[in-house]
Amino acid sequence: MWICNDKPVEGAVGFEIFIATGLDLAAATEITIHYEKPSGAVGSWTATADVKDGAYGATYITASEDDLDEVGTTKLQVGVIMPGFSGRGAIATLKVLAALPDPVVP
Repeated sequence: MWICNDKPVEGAVGFEIFIATGLDLAAATEITIHYEKPSGAVGSWTATADVKDGAYGATYITASEDDLDEVGTTKLQVGVIMPGFSGRGAIATLKVLAALPDPVVP
């Protein structure tokens, strides 16, 4: 598995996360990207089947500042339910960079 876009900044909204799976997920009834943030907080996002540069995979586009709210390495894993297969893939990682502080207005 790999991440196409590799430099998100904390709080980014609209950042596309693509994880290659090697499986055509078009027939999947459920695609989820499970995550573990640097603090150990866990959760999941609903993803969609996608193809990037000829590679099958799953895509999630961050919808909230809370999606990428921790600086450091977040672990990601695609979970799929589809005819003939149900399970999770290998763990991928995404390094979230710190944002510069907002300027102080006197």
